[in-house]
Amino acid sequence: MAQQHEHLQVDCVIKLGGSAITCKEQFEKINLEAINAAVNHIDRAKKNCVIIHGAGSFGHFQAKKYNIASGFKDTDSSQQRIGFSQTRLSVTKLNHIIVAALVEKGVPAVSISPCGLWKTTERSITSTFLQPITDLLTAGFIPVMHGDAVIDTSLGCTILSGDTIIKALAKNLFPKRVIFLTDTDGIYDRPPQNDDAKLLRYISVTKDGRIADEIKTSQLVHDVTGGIQIKIASATDIVSKFNIPVHIVKIGSAAAWNILNKGELEETDIATSVILARPEVEK
Repeated sequence: MAQQHEHLQVDCVIKLGGSAITCKEQFEKINLEAINAAVNHIDRAKKNCVIIHGAGSFGHFQAKKYNIASGFKDTDSSQQRIGFSQTRLSVTKLNHIIVAALVEKGVPAVSISPCGLWKTTERSITSTFLQPITDLLTAGFIPVMHGDAVIDTSLGCTILSGDTIIKALAKNLFPKRVIFLTDTDGIYDRPPQNDDAKLLRYISVTKDGRIADEIKTSQLVHDVTGGIQIKIASATDIVSKFNIPVHIVKIGSAAAWNILNKGELEETDIATSVILARPEVEK
């Protein structure tokens, strides 16, 4: 499947972090300042890209309440179907807000939802339908996807996170880079709110997916997508399997402007880059 998309020149896949564009602990509350900053980044960059955004405070609460990530249960499947619908209603509401902000700025953004197009089995992606994405890119549009509730052939349903979608897009579209726009300056060796937290400027990944740095993480109780653990795992897979660099930068920062506009970070930029380790480092 991957080979048929090699002719596409995709500059980057951009992930808008749910914790950045929403107030994640407040039900369905957006962070308008962060959304506007992200839209300005994308507008000025003028790149051929795909955007995926997290759900943040949209969808997570409903998915947690109805246990959508675990699949349908025989005892309460009818209620879970309502929960599935409510989860999708919430995440698509945020998607509409993001796409509307992009279009208002003059960015030709078009929404694409994974539900009905992508399937999983035991929470692993088994079916992707990329044609709408490649068609839109070829026609000069910017597809905007999101984490979603999807059909799972084994569990009945589950949650497909934006970070998992990014990994599939990297495999098939071969972007020059993957960029995470977040609410922190990058990845720290422990939760960034800790006084002794240290920013990791570079994370070297070996070809077999190992990283040298010890990273301690935290996760909100209602986050059904795995939080920072999934982000690190996705970044590691993208680098080790496809040799595509991954950059984690803060929305509105100089690092975000540089990586989106110039395609590279400056030495003074505060950010995290996940890169493939040199052979001598792997030994």
